[in-house]
Amino acid sequence: MAEAPSRQEEEAGPWVPLDLTVQLNPPLIKLKIGDRMLAGGVLAGIGMIGCVTLGALFYKKPDLVTGAVKGALEGPGIQVVDIATGSILVKLQCATKESFESFMKDFEEKKVKQRLEVEFKKIGFEDELEVTVTNDKEVYEKLNHIR
Repeated sequence: MAEAPSRQEEEAGPWVPLDLTVQLNPPLIKLKIGDRMLAGGVLAGIGMIGCVTLGALFYKKPDLVTGAVKGALEGPGIQVVDIATGSILVKLQCATKESFESFMKDFEEKKVKQRLEVEFKKIGFEDELEVTVTNDKEVYEKLNHIR
């Protein structure tokens, strides 16, 4: 026969462990991938005739660019959830704090940029890329909290 709950248990309700994972969920990482040639050429007033920009490549061959982005960025616990134009804007979701920390470590060590450049070379885009986290304040606040 089951033991009757004590008066304290009845008043407080059943004991439920606190779930802290909600507070530690990594934020959505928003990346902007652009090409340095376009930025440098426009600023210097150099003509861009015959040059293919990253945005134009994405417009002409979205499947190739999407495949390159996913090939470079996705991995265990990391998923590309959206890719949009405006250079190339990528939203990444990390499933765990470990995958978030690993991705950010790779980003800080320029490994993410290197992987993207390798994948883009496979589809014919040879220019150097500029990769930035557009929601860096939110991302680094969460990263500092986790560390």
